[in-house]
Amino acid sequence: MNSGPEKGNYILDKLTPNRYHDSRHDRPAVLFPQIPLYQPMVRSPGLPPPEYLRYPSEYSKETDLTIAAGFRHQDGILMCADTLITRGYISANQTKMVGYRLHDGAVIFGYSGSLEMADAAVQSCERSFRDNRSMRSKDDLADIIKGVLSREYKTHIIENGYQNSDYDYSIIAAIYSETDGLDLYHSSRTQFKRCRHAYECIGTGEIVAKLAIRQTSYGVFENAEHAALVAAYAMARAKKHARDSVGGNSILIHLQSDGLAKAVRYMDIAPIGELFERFELECSYLFSALFDAKDYATFDDVSKGLVRKLKEIRKVYIAKRKRLESSMEPPEATQLVKDLNTSEFMARWQARREARQDLSV
Repeated sequence: MNSGPEKGNYILDKLTPNRYHDSRHDRPAVLFPQIPLYQPMVRSPGLPPPEYLRYPSEYSKETDLTIAAGFRHQDGILMCADTLITRGYISANQTKMVGYRLHDGAVIFGYSGSLEMADAAVQSCERSFRDNRSMRSKDDLADIIKGVLSREYKTHIIENGYQNSDYDYSIIAAIYSETDGLDLYHSSRTQFKRCRHAYECIGTGEIVAKLAIRQTSYGVFENAEHAALVAAYAMARAKKHARDSVGGNSILIHLQSDGLAKAVRYMDIAPIGELFERFELECSYLFSALFDAKDYATFDDVSKGLVRKLKEIRKVYIAKRKRLESSMEPPEATQLVKDLNTSEFMARWQARREARQDLSV
């Protein structure tokens, strides 16, 4: 028989008769495991700390979450994007739009998803633009982009099974041709197609931005100024509701119908982002009074109060714009305009402008 358990060891597989068996009762001995009297205390490792979701669960923490959008109006196309890059718990600012001036037009790309994969595909498009033997229409340029993006997406995403993963991406583009003007396009996996509506959004804040656009303009934009106001409001809403993945500077670039690129001034963007929540709060009071007021007098009082509050917000907006008149534009917007308005293009643009003036006289 075993002399006893080894000190400090758990011997659970060796069983011996119970030494406290009562001989007065005709009962068999109960077997129990031999366990030493001294057992070292082992501290419990405890539960791991909780992990809080900082963005929607369908997006990985390693994905470059972002938003990019385009607006078509009678004076051209407005492209916009934020600059916040979120990877895990580290955030940084990086441009998400790139522009190329061609001998017969211009292209502005905006992208969301994996910025490395999207930028690699855009660089492949840029190499395909170098053929300057003929003048190309906007549809010709779109076909070039579609062929390159389809090949790149199949090679690097589909063949590796990266759909809906950290490496997936989407692209939106404004294409200008000196032959037949400009238009707005966007990618959908291997497809690259013209946008049916006057606007398109891609990225994390897509749903929030589209809702803000429909609420303010019904998707119809009169001119560049109107499109810039709606875009600034949509970007501010997206930053509020997806603040961990959309943020930084709001870059708004206007590509005019004559091919000239202009950046929307910072003084026209920043005040909207600061005041839109106050505007929505005041409007919510009117909505409640519209259905909860028991008589017209109460509703009239609330509506008059809303007009007074809106006038105050208008004064604050004008004051903020005035303070920001001397502020510098975001460096990402300045560099993009510089890349598009090259010296060669500006010489052609100035010559065409003078020719039109001569004809008008």
